[in-house]
Amino acid sequence: MRSIITGLLLIGSSLASELSASYGQYLNGSQMLTPALIDRMYGEYRMQPRDSTLERYLNSINADRKTIFTATLRSIVEHNSNPANTWTKGLNEFSDMTEKEFADYYRIVKSD
Repeated sequence: MRSIITGLLLIGSSLASELSASYGQYLNGSQMLTPALIDRMYGEYRMQPRDSTLERYLNSINADRKTIFTATLRSIVEHNSNPANTWTKGLNEFSDMTEKEFADYYRIVKSD
């Protein structure tokens, strides 16, 4: 399931791609993420247009989107800082969703 989710997460909006490019030095770990920077990044991220169906789904779930976004940022930095990785993670419109929320929204079923 993780590989399916990872593959789908690579599909992102152009604005999210621009956000990733704007903050690349932070996402690759060469500069430190600070709480103020995370606030600014999250504010810009939330300004992205989002599919209305996805927005309604996320609004129906009682979750702290900023906390999830921050965890995703830290995961991106950890991944991108590892020179052994052959691809780069970035932000997209799903960056404030947990893997479970993403799988539930797209009805991805884990195969055994």
